[in-house]
Amino acid sequence: MRHLNAVILLMLLAGAAVADADRQVRSKEMLLAYYDDPQNHATVTVHQYRTATIVEVCADVCDAFAAKAKVGDSTFWDAIFLFKAVISRSADDEQFGVKNSNAAKALLKDVVQSGVCRQDDDDRSTALCFMQSLSHRIGLEHAEVNYDEGNRCAVYRSFDSEQKAIRSKCTKVKQ
Repeated sequence: MRHLNAVILLMLLAGAAVADADRQVRSKEMLLAYYDDPQNHATVTVHQYRTATIVEVCADVCDAFAAKAKVGDSTFWDAIFLFKAVISRSADDEQFGVKNSNAAKALLKDVVQSGVCRQDDDDRSTALCFMQSLSHRIGLEHAEVNYDEGNRCAVYRSFDSEQKAIRSKCTKVKQ
């Protein structure tokens, strides 16, 4: 009987992992399909470190997302997807949001059903709630990045409705 229970538990865990992988693929694939396209003059750069992952998405503006998560973490990709589709106000991101509005609504529904955030009349508020919860859970950070005269300057922003600047940092870009 114990053996059967163990087998059933393993099957359930495997099914959950497959479902999680499917969800990750959607967010990650939709982001890469739109932003990692030379025709859109956009790029996605992923840096995987031992204790953190940084994903930088550049189109008309550059956004960097950092988390104490592995690059395969679907929650991390879902957060980037919701930021670009729902929260950001840049022209390219608004087009991305329109193109992927059904997927964004489905993902927001998942967020509400998981109990992380309550449904708000404004999808942006629900998405910001999700980002705030991830900032505590996986150390999620967002920065607007500007490249100028050999420097990379990042302005880190909060996940509240005003997205206030928290701190900034400039570094020389390695050639």
